[in-house]
Amino acid sequence: MMANPWGRRIPDLSDKELTIDQKTWLANRVINRQETANELSLKTKISVFTLYKWIRIIKSGAKLSENGRQRIIAQEHLPKIEDFLTNSKTSIAASPFEDEVHKYAVLTAQNRKGISEAQVQRPSRRTLGRIEEQLNIKTGNAEIKNRRKKNKKPAIIER
Repeated sequence: MMANPWGRRIPDLSDKELTIDQKTWLANRVINRQETANELSLKTKISVFTLYKWIRIIKSGAKLSENGRQRIIAQEHLPKIEDFLTNSKTSIAASPFEDEVHKYAVLTAQNRKGISEAQVQRPSRRTLGRIEEQLNIKTGNAEIKNRRKKNKKPAIIER
């Protein structure tokens, strides 16, 4: 068990960004029945809902993230998706792009939680839009153009 990361007293943590170790320490206080979630919430000014969310994540074996929800695809997989777009022909259907994103979403989920491919949902249109934005891909009417590689023909995805 890790020592209190704040010293003897636990300060008001309501407006602070906590590290993964601090979140884990707080959740373990409740998991190990040293304090209830309500008691810890009163001390730290962190909502009980947030504490239970961290507890659920730790008990499931998943990793806590530092800032909010983890992305569906790890950062190291984004260049691979970009390579797929730049190495493809100039016009491809939307489904191969979605399949590629889903493939890396499955890999990311398996690395983080060790779950099977059947448990990973297909990425939503909003998620695909975020990935397109991260990769600097322009979405037009029924197509997506990759503007990053100027010397190669842009990948166009027809929807």
